[in-house]
Amino acid sequence: MSPAPAVVVPESAIDAAIDQFNVFYPFPLDTFQREAIRTLLHGESVMVAAPTGSGKTVVAEFGIYDAFRRTGRVLYTAPIKALSNQKFRDLRAIYGDDVGLLTGDISQNREARIIVMTTEILRNMLLQTPWELDDVECIIFDEIHYLADPDRGTTWEESIILCPDHIQLICLSATVTNAAEIAGWIGRTHREIRLITHDERPVPLALYYFHDDELATVIDHTGATVRDFSRVGGEARRQPGRSGRRQVPARALHAQDEPQPREIVDVLAKDDLLPAIYFLFSRNDCRAYAEQLAMMRPTLASGDQPVHIEQILETYLAVMRPEDRALDQVEVVCRLARCGIGFHHAGLLPILKQLVEVLFVRGLMQVVFATDTLALGVNMPARTVVIGRMTKWDGRRRRTLIPNEFQQMAGRAGRRGMDQFGHVVMPYSPMIPFRDMLAVATGDLHPVQSAFAIRYNTVLNLWDPPEGDRVRQMLRRSLAQYQTGQRVRIIEADILEIEAEIAGLTEGRREEITQLDDSFEEFRSIDRRLQTARHELRRIQQDLAAVRLASTTSTPWTEPGRQALRRLFRAAPSGAVLHVRELGWCIFLGRGTQGGVGLVLAASDARI
Repeated sequence: MSPAPAVVVPESAIDAAIDQFNVFYPFPLDTFQREAIRTLLHGESVMVAAPTGSGKTVVAEFGIYDAFRRTGRVLYTAPIKALSNQKFRDLRAIYGDDVGLLTGDISQNREARIIVMTTEILRNMLLQTPWELDDVECIIFDEIHYLADPDRGTTWEESIILCPDHIQLICLSATVTNAAEIAGWIGRTHREIRLITHDERPVPLALYYFHDDELATVIDHTGATVRDFSRVGGEARRQPGRSGRRQVPARALHAQDEPQPREIVDVLAKDDLLPAIYFLFSRNDCRAYAEQLAMMRPTLASGDQPVHIEQILETYLAVMRPEDRALDQVEVVCRLARCGIGFHHAGLLPILKQLVEVLFVRGLMQVVFATDTLALGVNMPARTVVIGRMTKWDGRRRRTLIPNEFQQMAGRAGRRGMDQFGHVVMPYSPMIPFRDMLAVATGDLHPVQSAFAIRYNTVLNLWDPPEGDRVRQMLRRSLAQYQTGQRVRIIEADILEIEAEIAGLTEGRREEITQLDDSFEEFRSIDRRLQTARHELRRIQQDLAAVRLASTTSTPWTEPGRQALRRLFRAAPSGAVLHVRELGWCIFLGRGTQGGVGLVLAASDARI
């Protein structure tokens, strides 16, 4: 598609607009934020790839601010409802009734100038009612690395492919290794987009290993390795004495119990490392661990925090119906909240998720047990993050976390302007060795790979009889097709390079190559004759061995059978001389017993 014309704006006006926007924040904007905003003011689309918690959301907030100034409409898309609901609350506090919300179960103020929605809602609008986007100036795609999600990545691709040309895009992504490839695809599919990357976190992270009731620093906030536990963890999976493996001492295989949340929280509280988010991958575990901690630690709230907690609880309970307030989920969340403890997952009622988020952000909740959906952009930074499990069930199998998932969760540690650096804790596990945990925590990020799959409703909405060209166009413009084309071009370039190297090697050496070919052919002929000769030699050696065996074991007379021997021994006198194949020459002593033919005397007494 042809790119939109760039807007010519004086640099002085751009700087003034950025400074005016910066007034809303208690910190100066970073260089990458100013550069992204400058790109937007020039009328270009922008993609920002930066670590979790580095402030890339500021760029999206400027896009909303700028569109609002110009009386345009803006759409903010998010991958999960929790993030959509939180962004709606944040924007509603600034822009009031000019903000609407569209999710799968909520439709509020859909004619507003600023609409927060899930990506599925945007895709459905683009397929079914595209005219609703005629007055939209900007669309924000938060967490665009969700393109790789096996279940929902297709929705993101379809939304970008179907997005009208006149709309300016703001794409926010966590740090990925192929951000340039994603930006290249968006630029080819929609319109030219500028990629801005940022690798530094405003709050550095330190990595810890919880083992033997001790919180040990593994990597400090400068990136230096402090301690190594390479011989610890995974004892339950080792099997001593297996063939081909070194015998492991029994004492080295002693598996300790997995540390309980109370033990970890006690140490965090003692070292002043709360509030903390404790990530798990099961909704049931989140609730069970929270209740277990509340039983062991009746309260983590201190000072006047219980008073403020009670006030917020009363505010939320007041807007709920009596039958809702009697729900078990509501009672449990409120009881735990009074202890300064919470849990958060997609199965909670929206109002309860909002309650937990508000209490945690205001510092009234010290520990929240949450699934990894909380890591997807929900603004709940903590001083410490505990990665409670290093494996997860992804809907198909239980697997180890990948570095992208680990860093997404770890990015919630460290509150800008409040913490000098954030803390990430990995608890000891008897099932996973420490070295495997460290490989996940420090490993290279995986690239975003397209999960595009054509779906029936897409075909039905795009089908234009008789050929279905719009469906084909969708396939041709997908990220999957773009990445496949990129790989094909790389392979073709490699082939051309190899062919050029071969041509360079053979240049001016035709006669030598011909001589070498003749020599190779002669070598192959000699090798074939050698193999034939070796085969004939083995056959002759086998025949010779057979002849030798026959010459040492055969006799010049015919060997009688067993029945003939019985008849002979009935009349044979004692002292007769016999020849036995196994014993040689023997003296006959008499008829045999217990099934034998006869008794003989040889070098050793024997029975036949």
